[in-house]
This record gives sequence, C-alpha cells and structure tokens, in this order.
Amino acid sequence: MKDPDESARPGSAASTPGGSAPDGSSTPESSLPSDLTRRELRALRRRRPILKGIVIALVVVLAVVVGGGLYAAYRLNGNLSSLDITDNLLKPAPGATTDPTTGHTAMNLLVMGVDTREGANSAYGDPTEDPGLRSDTTMLVHLAADRRSAVVVSIPRDAMIPAPPRQGESSASASSAATPRAATSSTTPATAATSTQTGAGPGCVIDAPVSRWTKRMFNSNIEDGGVTCVVATVMQNTGISIDHVMTVDFTGFKNIVDALGTVEICTTSPVKDKYSGLDLAAGRHRLNGEQALAFVRTRHGVGDGSDTGRVKLQQDFLAAVVRQATSTGVLLNPPRLYNVLDAATRSLKTDAELANVSALSGLAAQLREIRPANIRFITAPIEPYPQDKERVQLSAAAGPLWEILRKDEPWPGTTGASGSASAAASSTPAVAPSSVSVAVENASGTAGLGGQVAQALRVQGFTVGAVTAAAAPSNGVVVHHTASQLAQAQEVALAFPGAILKADGAAGSSVRVSVGRGAPRVVAVPNRAGQAPLPAQPITAAPVPGSTTSSTPTLEAKVASDDVCSDTSKS
Repeated sequence: MKDPDESARPGSAASTPGGSAPDGSSTPESSLPSDLTRRELRALRRRRPILKGIVIALVVVLAVVVGGGLYAAYRLNGNLSSLDITDNLLKPAPGATTDPTTGHTAMNLLVMGVDTREGANSAYGDPTEDPGLRSDTTMLVHLAADRRSAVVVSIPRDAMIPAPPRQGESSASASSAATPRAATSSTTPATAATSTQTGAGPGCVIDAPVSRWTKRMFNSNIEDGGVTCVVATVMQNTGISIDHVMTVDFTGFKNIVDALGTVEICTTSPVKDKYSGLDLAAGRHRLNGEQALAFVRTRHGVGDGSDTGRVKLQQDFLAAVVRQATSTGVLLNPPRLYNVLDAATRSLKTDAELANVSALSGLAAQLREIRPANIRFITAPIEPYPQDKERVQLSAAAGPLWEILRKDEPWPGTTGASGSASAAASSTPAVAPSSVSVAVENASGTAGLGGQVAQALRVQGFTVGAVTAAAAPSNGVVVHHTASQLAQAQEVALAFPGAILKADGAAGSSVRVSVGRGAPRVVAVPNRAGQAPLPAQPITAAPVPGSTTSSTPTLEAKVASDDVCSDTSKS
C-alpha cells in the first residue's frame, strides 16, 4: 500500500541517481536584485559567518544577520509571515538561570517541517485524498544559556504520546487518558488564556485537565489543533517551556537546498524507494532540492521501513546542511547568500515575535560562538507501543534527556571550563592538523579506547605517535602542552568537545591528549585533511563515577561536525 506521506513527484529529479546532480556554481552578481547598491554588495562580502548551524530552518534564517545592507534586509523582511498561536503559550521557563557571561537564559525552539498537499506542494500528493496539515518532522532545539552549544531532539511522528482532547471530545472518549510518562514533578503543565483553538482541524483543548488527555499519534496533533496543539503536547510531555516556533513546508525545504547549490551526503548502501522516488547508489552524492526532499522523506528504502530510519537520515542531512551553510563557499558568496536568505524567508513561518528580520538577526547575534562540534542531534528515546506494533512510545530513557534540557546541563560526557586550564579550546583553527604531533593517553580504564581515538585523529591528518595507558583513571579530556605548543594544543582540542588545555607538558615532547572517563567521541576538526569519513567509534568511555549517566540509559547523539556515511542498509 502506498504511504500517502511519500508520494513521489512525477518526473522529478528525485527519481534519478543523486550522484548525477551537479554542484551548484556561483551565480553572477547580475542575478541579484538590480536595485542593490555596490555598498550593499561589498557589505555582503565583508560580513563574517555568525551562525554555526542548527536545523534547516534555523541554519538558513539565522544567517540573515550576515545578509548585509539595510535595504536587502528590508526586502527580506517582507517575505516573512507569522503563525497563529494561542496567546501566552510561548514563554520563558520560570526561574531559569541566567548565564553570567551572555546574560541569556536557555532558549527552546520547536521547528516543524510541515506536510500539506495544497498550492505548490500538490505535486507531492492529491489534496482531495490527503487534505489538511501534518507535521512531517518535529525537532525541539535547545540553545544553552551560554550560547555555545545546542541539542536538537527529533520527535518521531509515529510516536503515541498523550495529547489534549479534541474540541467536542466527550470524557467517555477520553477514558484511555494517560499521564505523560516522561513528565516529572518539575514539569510545568501547558496552560493558555483560552481553550479555543484556531488553525487546522477542529481544534484541541490545551488547558483541559491532564486526566482527559489521550494517547494519540504525535503527527495527529497538528491536524487536530494546528501548531498550538503541537506546542502544548510537547510542553506537557517534556516539562520544557517553548520560547519560539518555526515551520517550513516541502517546497520551501526544496528551494532552500537549491539556493545552497546542492548538499553532499554519503550512503553506506544503495537506496531505492518507489514512494519517495529516491534512487541512490552507495557512496557520496550531491543532492539538489528535489533529491534532498526525497532523501529526508524516504522510509521504505532504509532500515525496517519505519519512521525511525527516516529520522536518522534527516539528522544526517541536517548535519550536512550545517557544515555546508557555514562554509565560506556559501556565506562569502554574495549572490548565493542572498538567494539562500530569500528562499528561507519566503519559506518560513514563525511566531509573531520572531516574524521580522530584526528579531531573527538579534537571535543570530547570540549564536556566534556555536560551532558544529557542539551541536548534537538525538532522537527522543522510544520503545514499542504495546497496543500497536506499527507505533512506538516514549521510553523511560526520555526522562533523563528532558531533565538535561530543563536544567540546561552540559551533555553527558562533556566537561566544562576549568580554572586550571591554560586556555580555552579555540573555535578557530590556528594550524593544520598535519603540523601537530600527538601522543594519546587512555585514562578512561576502557580497553581499546586509546587506539580508537588515535585512528580517528590520523584520518584527519594528525601525526599520532605513542598510545599509552595512564597509571590511574581521570575524567574528561585534557590536552597537555608546553607554552610554545598552545596553537597545536588548541587544534587537538577542537576534536574533543569540552576539552580543557593544560600548559604542563614536558619540553621536547608531543602534545599529549589524555582521554578519561566520560570523554566524548572524536569529532571532525574544521580544517581536517582529506574527505574520508571518520572511522566508526563503537567503544564508549565509561561514565564519570557518580554522574547521572552511570545509572541511566546512554543517550546517543550525532555531532553535527561528524562527516560520516548514513546507514542506508535495509533490515
């Protein structure tokens, strides 16, 4: 039976092998609006990239701040439109801690890829057979208060999650209500000034008692009550306050990718999906907008055909977008940058507070220190839904994840700043990896971790010497160096999010990286050598004793800077 959410566009480029798509070349300046001045064009070239990437909507829209030129900003401002969301629903978390350096609290954004068959999107399905609006992809984006890291949580559309009752739904029909399993005593219930709801579907009563909430497929919330119903459902089930909302549809997604000039992905196995139209060989491909849309929509061509496999591909693609959108080939190319900004602002809808270029630019200005190595993608932990083998539900492991985001805690396995650190890890590469000699010390107590780290460094061009075991275990990652090796040590630290530097190295020795308990996996450094994907890193460092991860399920996240092949095998 044909999956209605994956209708292939007739005659689309998605039906051809992704590897055949050419890379987008630079567009001549004549393609820009004729009324842009030379000063504005120079400004477009001058501005340095600010955003280090989050998700498709955020990656491109927050780049508005590098758009340069007040008149260009004015033109882009006219592209934006706002969502209809119940008043007082979006608000900061009560009692949130303010970071002393940035002056900000943590921020949570809900980003949705919406699925409609109307207008330009009618090419992906029959609007008479598939009416209404669906949430094809939903991601909760958490920006840390220090604005140096982000966590992006994908919520599977097929998950059965407690949701508000529909308008007119009787208490009898809500008899199967269940209290959100991931919520804790610190959960703040979703409330609103009114129970009325506008938007898609009959609406839902978001301020109804939780005892009347029923488990429904997460994707049905936007059909029942529009964006408001989705926001309320996420807030109640996670205990996380939502500050802002963004949506982008099929056509908008495709146009953004085309404006980027194709995006490179890698597949471990061939993919052929007659529903989405995706047909890719194993290996590296550059995808245009139509092909990219097929890639992030495919589910029958990978894994067991469930939504879980599709979510993983979406995360891999978004990580690739992050890496490309922050490359100088896009941000320092004025014509291409303008095209990206124009496509993004035309495709995006936000809450009223963000629906102007000034507000988006202000948000972007807060994010200049975030880099791909500190952006993590994770799927909300799930388990089979007992009543329906085709569905899933949130598992007990979701609880610790929500708690980390609610409390704005560092990601498990990362370490914070240390007063004994000689310098913080630089976000800007100072030297080439090939000029750095590294000795690896395994201080984790986990056999084989040192060799795994050495291999992940070598593939990026570092010269790796001895791999030794420490006499006693330690925590986190520490890069030991001499005063004259600071630049080399900073380059090594880029491969280990959260690493600290210590100027206690012995004269004449190599930079020594000590990988202890709770150490993160090696990530790609910005100026790495070669294009070969990082090798698999199956060995995980033991957690720091006494940490929350020692007694709770492991939360596996993908780091945006990791350029690895997507697992496209079928099971």
